[in-house]
Amino acid sequence: AGVRVVGHTRQVPGLPYITAARASDTTVTRLRAAVRQAFADPSLAEARAELLLSGVRFPDPSSYDVILEVEAEAVAMTLA
Repeated sequence: AGVRVVGHTRQVPGLPYITAARASDTTVTRLRAAVRQAFADPSLAEARAELLLSGVRFPDPSSYDVILEVEAEAVAMTLA
């Protein structure tokens, strides 16, 4: 209550899941499988709904470049 939308920004990927840079391909594969399993688990449906989580993707790291573009646009718009 008492809150309203005054504008929207471009859609960008959410925060990435992060692990150690030295994590093996096997470890990364297992971590991704665990996250996918959590999103598929019916017993976690209520928790996902409360957190407004509807799915998961593991995009290519270059997908996050759009965040840098948005930042550059914001910096260009400042009146400093």
